[in-house]
Amino acid sequence: MRTWSNFQKAIFEASANVEFGSFCVNAVAGSGKTTTIVECAKRAPKGLSILFLAFNKSIVNELQTKLPKSVDCKTLHSHGFRALMKAIKGRTNVNNNKWRNYITEHLDTLSSMSFGDDMVAQNSFISNCTNLLDKCRVNLVKGGQTRFIGDIADHFGIDLLGDEIAVVSTCLGIAYRLDNDIDFTDMITTSVVSAKRYIPKYDLIFVDEAQDLNKAEQDLLIASLTPNGRFIAVGDPKQAINGFAGADCDSFGNLARIANNNVLPLSVCYRCGKNIINLAKTYTDIEASENAIDGVVNTITKDFCPKGGDMILSRKSAPLVGLCLKLIANGISANVKGRDIADGLKNLIIKAKAKTIAKLMEKLDKEIENTRHRAEKKGQNPETATMVANITDKVACIEIIADTCTSVSEIIAKLDSLFADQINGNFVCLSTIHKAKGLEADNVYIIDPNSLPLVWKGQQPWEREQETNLCYVAYTRAKKQLTFVDICLETLLGNYQFNVA
Repeated sequence: MRTWSNFQKAIFEASANVEFGSFCVNAVAGSGKTTTIVECAKRAPKGLSILFLAFNKSIVNELQTKLPKSVDCKTLHSHGFRALMKAIKGRTNVNNNKWRNYITEHLDTLSSMSFGDDMVAQNSFISNCTNLLDKCRVNLVKGGQTRFIGDIADHFGIDLLGDEIAVVSTCLGIAYRLDNDIDFTDMITTSVVSAKRYIPKYDLIFVDEAQDLNKAEQDLLIASLTPNGRFIAVGDPKQAINGFAGADCDSFGNLARIANNNVLPLSVCYRCGKNIINLAKTYTDIEASENAIDGVVNTITKDFCPKGGDMILSRKSAPLVGLCLKLIANGISANVKGRDIADGLKNLIIKAKAKTIAKLMEKLDKEIENTRHRAEKKGQNPETATMVANITDKVACIEIIADTCTSVSEIIAKLDSLFADQINGNFVCLSTIHKAKGLEADNVYIIDPNSLPLVWKGQQPWEREQETNLCYVAYTRAKKQLTFVDICLETLLGNYQFNVA
């Protein structure tokens, strides 16, 4: 028979007590939060309609094998999409380029700017508008709310090149209308704004990764409750790292306030060794299991030789790509986690429309230079601006791969072979810290540890906080050994020799 902690027992009791109301669970890394809330669902009072909202489809598939058959388990997007289907009463077409296509097609009437034959400037402007529009929609900003649109641009560091605010304001005036043509964001935002009465209602709703919900997703959760319904939101505010993608940095706090500040802790980590937990305590209240091994935290300056099953983490992507190529060249199986990263790099290559590698790198260098100029116009230091760092990291990834290729098509093919979403197997998994959230390994190496936390001029408070959160996420991926690799990247990616034996 399973032994439950006192923290878990308190959560089970509150979950089964209708009078306790809604509450949040502050679940530290490795605390068994999924196991805990699945058990809550199993113990729920009979006769309740129950919904379990999970972060992505793969988690839904896994949970459906563990939850009672009576529990509906969906992603937030599929839940919202269900409401839209009822509201539209017709065939829907999912088109994630919907707004980019709309702005491109109507640019002459939407914007007062003239780009002439400068397609680079025009594409940058359209990308800016699309990005700003997406961030405004997940925050449920309406057309005409120009001050809020400007605030969103400032919050996310979107550099305005012209009249983006006017363009986005016009688009927001029609963004929440019911339409057969929808994108991924519409599944949340339009369902909340224009199809709320069609949203299915539940007596009890569990939501995982509560720290990563955006404003629209929080509203969808609340709109899905019956009049006397309750929610149990599980998450870790110290693992809030997706603010750059539109997540509300205070999502967990907002839900806690809605729940009358009913917050229960789940503070024991069953994943990490005690010495690793001692390091993690720098960032949050976390306890090691009484049965945990001691674990090892160390720093190496030489003799770095990862093996199959190990994980290597970095704040940036480019070092991972270079290191992955080196490991493979030394006979060590390895891949980089993140098919979507590969897709982003391929899109950058395709956008350049270059026939040779030399021309490709020339155009990508020009893209960096254009980004530096945009940063300067915005009053930012081009040496430290986030937008410059992002494009430089991407171009560095491509350049590293290009050095091993003879054609542009070969670069694209190699991207497909290097990047994967598979995490289990006899190979070294290299990952950015963002991509590693939710993963674990016995041995975890952190390269370029001096970049944690990453600091830049003009960094906003929420960005600084999330960079600190990344340290906590990185450290708590390790089960037995956490190793900081104090070898400079130039050496590691250059003439460093791995001891394969």
